[in-house]
Formats: sequence, structure tokens, C-alpha cells
Amino acid sequence: MALLLMISDFEKLIYNTHLSVSRQKADKPYTIRKDFTDIDFQIIQALKKLSFFFNKHKEISVKDFFKASYLIYKDESYLDISFFNTLKAVKAYRIFKESINNSDPDSEDQLKVTKDSIKYIYTFCQQNNISLDTYISHKTNNILTFLLHLKNRSVNIYSLFYYNDFIQQLNKTDREVLSFMFENGFIEKTKSKKIKFLNSVKCKHLVDRGFNKLKNILEKS
Repeated sequence: MALLLMISDFEKLIYNTHLSVSRQKADKPYTIRKDFTDIDFQIIQALKKLSFFFNKHKEISVKDFFKASYLIYKDESYLDISFFNTLKAVKAYRIFKESINNSDPDSEDQLKVTKDSIKYIYTFCQQNNISLDTYISHKTNNILTFLLHLKNRSVNIYSLFYYNDFIQQLNKTDREVLSFMFENGFIEKTKSKKIKFLNSVKCKHLVDRGFNKLKNILEKS
């Protein structure tokens, strides 16, 4: 019973997410674990470290973090829970996120990220008592908030194309700040992505529909 008390609900979620991802990778069935009384102490230690990591980086999806290593290290049939506390796992997640970042706006992964991004912006506006329209000019410690959210991967580029003055806000930002926060040619790459966005079918519709729906909800509340 003592061991059971050592494991939080979030740590149980981490364990079962790892279980589901690894079993799906092996194309095998699985049953969510409910009884943690006899769990190995090393697994508990790994869960504690992962819990600290995910609480520190709340923008990271637990499921995506586990999925990333299986997608990058394709020859690995099974990665134990301790592996995900390594730099190798973090590197795999970064590669995975970068691949999504560079994917077509109408790709399944990009659409999911865009949808999550819109929800994140809505929640931020709600918590800070601002309108969706003013989000693009909102600042945190004299830095445009959306730049911080982009840097942390809490939002993606495609969701920001909802704002007509998004590129204009970038152009007004100090180039040294942008070069410090992002890779070289960030503005140019953003402009090329806007062309892809304007030529998209699903992503453009998702952004317009999503923002307009949440805008009405926010204004009423």
C-alpha cells in the first residue's frame, strides 16, 4: 500500500500511456493497469522523473513524446520507461516535432497540431481576460506573447495565419530578438508557409471555423 501512495494519478497516466503506445507499436492488445501495489521501484523512479519533466514542459504531449522515439528509432521493437528519461528520447521528440512543423498544412499531424494550437490560444485569452483579436498584439515582458508560445511549441504558425497582421507584427519585431529565438530566415520561411496555407483546403477551413466558433463563445462569456 505504501508504494501505491507514492504514485500520483498523473504518474499512473504516464505509465499507461507508455503501455498503450508500446503495445500499439507491437500491434498487440493491452489492458490499462489499475493496480500499482507491486510495481517495480525502478519504474516508480522513472515515472517520478518523467512527471517532473512533463510538469516543467506542459506544452509537451505525453503520448506524442512516447510516440516520437518509436517513429524515429524504427528498429526498436520496445523501449522501456527508463529510456524516455534520456537525451536520446528528447532528441527524438525534437526531430518528430520538426518534421510535423515542416509537413503540409493539410497533413493529419499538422491539422491536429493546428487544432490544439487554436484551443491553446483560446484558453490563454480566456485566462488573461483578453479577446481573441488582441492576442496577436499581446505582450509578455515587452515580447510579443505569440513569439514565446511559438518558441515553446504551444502554438504553430498555421493557426496564427488567422490574424491578418501576423506577418506585420513579425516585421516590426527586432531582428536580433527573432534570430535569438528562432532559426535564420524565420520570416522568409513564415511567408512561404503562408502561401501553402492559402492554397490549403482543410487547414484554412479549420482555422477560420475554429477561431470564429471560439470567438463567439469567448465574447458571450
